[in-house]
Amino acid sequence: MITLVRNSSGAFCRNSNGDLIQKSNIVTTNIAYVFGGQRSDSLYYNNCWGYNGSSWNFETNMPSPGRSSLAASTIGSTAYIFGGYDGGIPYPDPIRDCDSWNGSSWSNEVDMPSPGRELFAASTINTTAYVFGGLTNTG
Repeated sequence: MITLVRNSSGAFCRNSNGDLIQKSNIVTTNIAYVFGGQRSDSLYYNNCWGYNGSSWNFETNMPSPGRSSLAASTIGSTAYIFGGYDGGIPYPDPIRDCDSWNGSSWSNEVDMPSPGRELFAASTINTTAYVFGGLTNTG
């Protein structure tokens, strides 16, 4: 069970244990999806939950690694997740992965240009996804 929590810092999620899942990302097609996240003890999630307007359902595991601070967007009915942070050392060492999910299976897409990034945003205009801002391993 996932619960959406809103406060002055933004929107976060809690799992059934009450653990705050930091910096999860939500993408909306006909279902709102929550990808990944991080618990306060540096446990990085690689799961995906979907909310259909009345209940939360476990959908799938993302391709490894589990990560937080990623960005997500949709093109048509396909969700794309970009980058994020997986706890790598030295900190920060964001990842560059770009993966897509069509509602039933994952595909690895072309990685983002170096350096990887976390704590950034993604948006779609027409059929192009854009990523902008964020934190890289150089600041």
